[in-house]
Amino acid sequence: MERKTIGLSAIGLLLFSCTQNIENNEVIKKNNTTFSVLSEQYLLTNEISMNNRNVVFGGSSYLINIKNETFLCTAKHLTGSAMGFEPSIDLRTFKDSLNYWKAYPRTNKRSDDTINVSDLLFFDEDYDDIILLNLENKPQNIGVLSPNFTKLKKGTRVRILGCEYEDYDCFQKDYFGTLNSYTTIDQMEIFMDSLDVSISGFSGAPVLDEKNQVVGHVLGGGNFGNGILKIYAAPISLAKKILKKRCL
Repeated sequence: MERKTIGLSAIGLLLFSCTQNIENNEVIKKNNTTFSVLSEQYLLTNEISMNNRNVVFGGSSYLINIKNETFLCTAKHLTGSAMGFEPSIDLRTFKDSLNYWKAYPRTNKRSDDTINVSDLLFFDEDYDDIILLNLENKPQNIGVLSPNFTKLKKGTRVRILGCEYEDYDCFQKDYFGTLNSYTTIDQMEIFMDSLDVSISGFSGAPVLDEKNQVVGHVLGGGNFGNGILKIYAAPISLAKKILKKRCL
């Protein structure tokens, strides 16, 4: 497929500190926490075509393996105005309305695989901002993340995989922060390390722990004063609710 230059969706203008990936046999040390360098491509972006809608590009997504099944996972709000869908896609009739949903790296530096999905699994609660999509094909050169369903402790260090909006050569970079708390609706509130890099379109970007397990994905955020940059993330434990509902 012909690769396009893509701008990520404009949901939540965020500012972060960035560390370039280094050699595969080295590690990244941030605030006394050691993260291994990732040699595989995990971060994906989306191209979505629905019946009688314009084709849209952007947002972030990733592959996850749960109980020996692999899904494309992203933020549910990307099926609405965040990606330009007005009105929002009706998730109950998604398969009947879908022309295609593709996911792939922003550049082909590590992989030129394109993933196609067939249908969508979701839990119909406003604050459960997560969807799982069944794959039509298994990629050869895209990494698949394992989940950490455990509720994290305050002070846990995390890494977000993302790309700056205007960094057209980016395929995947690291951004670091610390879990501050869980909100009343169980979203993760993360304080980022610094404010010196401007990023938008991180909705759906995977949040990893120091063992490289996915703990959630980005929903939005911003600078709320006092020099604090926060992001909010959906916990990956919401995926269990989706799969439990499927089995009922």
